[in-house]
Amino acid sequence: MDSNGYWIYNTNKDKEWAFMYDEKKDISFKNEYPKEWSYILANQEGTLNTENGFYTFSSIMQIDKDSSRNKKLENIDIVFGEGNWIAVLAISKNSKYGILFDNNYSELILNILKNQKLVFLIISIASMVFSILMTMNKISKEKIKCFSEYDEMTGVLNRRAGLHSLNKQYTDIVSNGGGISICFIDINGLKSVNDALGHEAGNELIMTVVKGIKKHTKKSDFVIRMGGDEFLVIFANLDIEQAENV
Repeated sequence: MDSNGYWIYNTNKDKEWAFMYDEKKDISFKNEYPKEWSYILANQEGTLNTENGFYTFSSIMQIDKDSSRNKKLENIDIVFGEGNWIAVLAISKNSKYGILFDNNYSELILNILKNQKLVFLIISIASMVFSILMTMNKISKEKIKCFSEYDEMTGVLNRRAGLHSLNKQYTDIVSNGGGISICFIDINGLKSVNDALGHEAGNELIMTVVKGIKKHTKKSDFVIRMGGDEFLVIFANLDIEQAENV
């Protein structure tokens, strides 16, 4: 636009070069947006965000009319007019992209969701699928960890995980002046029970023994199934009363 606020270029062709027509003298950026025009004149270059839209603007220096290379241009005042031009990019708040410059962020989010329903739906579905996959992956890792560390039937530590835990506990407790007691348990007659009553009865016997062991241990203690009918019970800081109850 020119220095008087008239549009030189506008997407609405009826507003272009209005200063050249008497019936269009009132059609100008200056008249439609007086607050924005005052700000642009005062700053010459920058950006502005108002209730009408977002504006970025910059002054354009005209060519030097006294330059020898422009001497051949006739009636240059008619073509360029007086003063400098100002390039203004305006994005209306009512336009497709105008909502992106809304200072009301809650309203901005609502408008984006309203106008981009399909995109929002796709993102929501993708997020749900990703969450499900992450949850399934976490559950799978926990199951793998459980199967790799605990005996499937009794729920106590298996040989590998149990000996690893024993080594760690021994190092930690002894270094702090504590002590560890280890009790070895072998279920006598398990083979006879399996042969006479079947493996289900033998498994029930094992579970009964494990339940009895857990009943007389505290949280800091743990049980290791070494294999078959052999178990280790690890007591941390074992006291006399507990030893008598085992």
